[in-house]
Amino acid sequence: MRSVCILPGDAADPSFLKDGNAYYLVCTSLRRQPGLTIYRSEDLFHWVPLCQALTENVGEVWGTDLAKHNGRYYIFFPALAKGVGTVGNSGTVFAISAERLEGPWSKPEQMGVYGFIDPGFATDGEKSWLFFNRCSFAPLDESCLHVTQQPQKNRQVWPIPEDWETEGVWDEGSKIFQKNGWYYLLTAQGGTAGPATSHMAICYRAQNLEGPWELSPYNPVVHTYSAQEDWWSIGHTTYFEDLQGEAYLIYHGYRKDNRTEGRSCLLCKARWTEDGWPVAYELD
Repeated sequence: MRSVCILPGDAADPSFLKDGNAYYLVCTSLRRQPGLTIYRSEDLFHWVPLCQALTENVGEVWGTDLAKHNGRYYIFFPALAKGVGTVGNSGTVFAISAERLEGPWSKPEQMGVYGFIDPGFATDGEKSWLFFNRCSFAPLDESCLHVTQQPQKNRQVWPIPEDWETEGVWDEGSKIFQKNGWYYLLTAQGGTAGPATSHMAICYRAQNLEGPWELSPYNPVVHTYSAQEDWWSIGHTTYFEDLQGEAYLIYHGYRKDNRTEGRSCLLCKARWTEDGWPVAYELD
């Protein structure tokens, strides 16, 4: 599969939003302060910084989700800070919000979730949820700033073939969208920094956000199958349709033999199978 780089350098865990006549992108900011730079583009290939949404140091920031709900913008993200709800390699989940993408953005607010990462927002128009790693999710209150219950498991991981070289299962990076009466969920598996073939994107679908979720027979949706490919450890994927209705997948990956550059933001086209599943498709 041929991937096209649209944001080079350290632009990992892309969170994508189409809003109006433009596209917006937020990536993991790790220890950089201020953090959570929002990028804007009108053509998917030329991106300019719009603002930095996180101005308060809450620790090392991992995978985010940029969402719009009821006319307000949100960024949900986990941060690892010593003594602030940190559990193992997971941390505290925060939310910030704004009336406009360019800000001002609110101060980060703890959502009451500890020990989980990579929140992904979803709503059915009446209720809203965050999906997390470890195949879990939790309902949100009306403000979308706090969970009303602790995360519970609601699906099974895709069984990675035993002979594939990965870091492990590591279900994470949930991104949810709706199409043709179904909710689709894309998650990452395999680990982000292991062998070239570690990372991948897995697809589920359900008719209700609470499940049950079924796995795509075409998994993985994106994956590096060999260290000879141009991009390693591709994954953490979002599906979207551009202003002309063309379908795409956006994700990250390491340039071959150049991990020190970090994970760049990548793009490929998507197409739909006759039985209703998204699969990767090469750009022209």
